[in-house]
Amino acid sequence: MRKKTAEFKKLLRAWNEKLRESGFNDCERDLKSGRRILWQNASNSYRQEEQLRRENKQRYFELIGQKFHEEQFSNAIAETIMALRAEGKSISEIAESLRAWRLKPNYRQTVRWIIRYYEHKWNIRKQVTHLEKLGRKWKR
Repeated sequence: MRKKTAEFKKLLRAWNEKLRESGFNDCERDLKSGRRILWQNASNSYRQEEQLRRENKQRYFELIGQKFHEEQFSNAIAETIMALRAEGKSISEIAESLRAWRLKPNYRQTVRWIIRYYEHKWNIRKQVTHLEKLGRKWKR
């Protein structure tokens, strides 16, 4: 890491002061100590997961996106839910988005049910879990 010049430090202090005055709360700043913290390094975001699980997640969302574009939805809410799911949104995030847009139904259980309905209809869960089961057999 390069050494910070005095000019840079002065500019950084000025910007931090402006941010503090505006009420900005940096998500990468520890609230107790005030130190800057990088919560997660982007290159390590999936390091904890097995390669097979990462590939299965990727395959799952690829299938959802593909089937979403092939489907003719009769319900605009279901189409919205599946569009958000195809983008990789979690069930909670989808429910929050529906609430923010004042759309009903916006409960997590209903969102989950709609997602599971289309996963079953498109046979997605079986395809992905089948790959995972095969991978577990290969590991032994």
